[in-house]
Amino acid sequence: MNTLPRHLDDLNLSRLNLIVALDQVEMQEWNVMYETQERIVRISCTASVKSTVLHGLDSDVSAALTNLCIEAGMPEDGRVTVAATSLLHLCGWHKSGKYLGLLRECLERLHQANYTVSGGWRDHPNRRWTHAKFHFIESLNFTTLDGVGLFDKRSMIVLRLADDVVASIRSGYVKPLDSEFMSSLSRPRTRVLYRVLDAARIDPEDPHRQVDTLTFPILAWGDQCKIPSDGQAWRVIRALSAPHEELVKRGYLADVVLSGRGRDQTVRYEFARDFTRVDPALMRKFREYGVAAGMVRKLVQELGEVFLTDAVARFTALVASGILVVRKTKAAALMHLIQHPDDYPYPAAGPAASPGAPKAPRTVMEPLLAEPTVEEDFDGLPLDRAAERLIRRLDLHYRKLFKVGDYDLLRFQVTSGQVSPAVLLKEGIAAAAAGRREAFVEQLRQAGDSSRKATERTGRAFLPCLDGRLPAGQGTGWAAPAGRVGGTVPERRGAAGCGARAGSPAHCSGSCRRRDGPPLQEGGDGRAVRRPRAGAREWIVRSPCPRQRHTFSVYADGSKLFLPSGILPFQLCKIIIASVSATHRGDR
Repeated sequence: MNTLPRHLDDLNLSRLNLIVALDQVEMQEWNVMYETQERIVRISCTASVKSTVLHGLDSDVSAALTNLCIEAGMPEDGRVTVAATSLLHLCGWHKSGKYLGLLRECLERLHQANYTVSGGWRDHPNRRWTHAKFHFIESLNFTTLDGVGLFDKRSMIVLRLADDVVASIRSGYVKPLDSEFMSSLSRPRTRVLYRVLDAARIDPEDPHRQVDTLTFPILAWGDQCKIPSDGQAWRVIRALSAPHEELVKRGYLADVVLSGRGRDQTVRYEFARDFTRVDPALMRKFREYGVAAGMVRKLVQELGEVFLTDAVARFTALVASGILVVRKTKAAALMHLIQHPDDYPYPAAGPAASPGAPKAPRTVMEPLLAEPTVEEDFDGLPLDRAAERLIRRLDLHYRKLFKVGDYDLLRFQVTSGQVSPAVLLKEGIAAAAAGRREAFVEQLRQAGDSSRKATERTGRAFLPCLDGRLPAGQGTGWAAPAGRVGGTVPERRGAAGCGARAGSPAHCSGSCRRRDGPPLQEGGDGRAVRRPRAGAREWIVRSPCPRQRHTFSVYADGSKLFLPSGILPFQLCKIIIASVSATHRGDR
């Protein structure tokens, strides 16, 4: 079941709120000072010269990294290793190029922004208030597609969280975080406000106590949310009006009451007492079956999580076995089972014994279950999940030896099917047991170098195909009509079916089904979008484009290669390698 795990949030980070509750900002620093419980608290943030302070989406990433640290066993050094795509999932974001780019920007801001907290950082085990100065991410390393630094689906990230943040997490100064509800909120500023409000309810000196109402002067609350107001209350009210409406509509807040005039206005938050926190795994399973989140919370409140968890598991087993046939929708069938549980059979746990049959003699239960083999541990896992599990297991033995490029190589070799994760794990554990860790790492790197050289040789062997020395369609995945292989770009190609000017960024953006495919770009990096000059050599590639399922053109103009915007250079290499490998096998 693909679910978000049950999350926790660090109380120091969420209570102080180090992230501006706005979707976009241009400021590079902020300073706030306030008095609470007879303490003066000062907090400041300074961004790097070419960046901005943390805001909006940065809250999703910081919450995800906090939980990654917890899932990794809260290591003392705060070191976290994760694939870029896995981090997107933890953030609740889509796995697309757009969000990969946003993730890179968020990580850079978390790494570069400098925080200073005076009198407000809680040393909970010692019951003291301390001073802290840190970058949320103290060190950051990652692999990218090219020198520009763009993340792709292969990218691996190795980072180290600030010592103060790690110490706070390890001390247990955390609270539950409803990650499923937070990720379902529509705007980044709403998610930031939810996270701040959920922490503000909790007594900082006794995290087990929480309140149902909160009242703040509006300007002081603007400082808490890090919203620039210039002493004008209306700026804060305007920035928070949409998040207020959504949180009330979603049932988290019962009401938001503004009172007073001008600078003396106050805001009163009344939390919905019937707002029920739901296990994210249970919520996600209900959502997969089409049941609305509000209905799930109502069911949990009335029936409890234990009953609903059993009901969902029972429903899943009955559908999988074919005993229950869904006639309308899965949501309706599941709701009927929950409302009429006695009308449905329970999945058989095994063959039932007849009443008159003699009882079988009791057998002695084995004290321990047989330990699963390494192969069984990886059976049934998707390749990306298998790669993550392999990295997590090897990291226990090679944490100090692996570099970020080694993680990238490991993940790529597993996800591309080049190596078996079970075999590699056995070899790694055996080398660690024999004291040959350095030799194993060196062997792994040499295997990566050999694979790269083989790729280069394959590419060079394929170059004659690009020169038109093979007949059209012979032996490769590249094919073209007669006279087109090694042909040239006409002076002017027609733009039939496309309303945009040929060569413009909007040209063939998705609705157009022309054979030329998406707009051309130099080097495939998306920075210099233009058409090659007339006379450039052209080849028609009949491998499907990831964005538009039809053939596309590749042009060579001197020493420059022009690709469609939907095709990146490494994808083109994959097409070439797959085609040549198939030729050597005799498949085509």
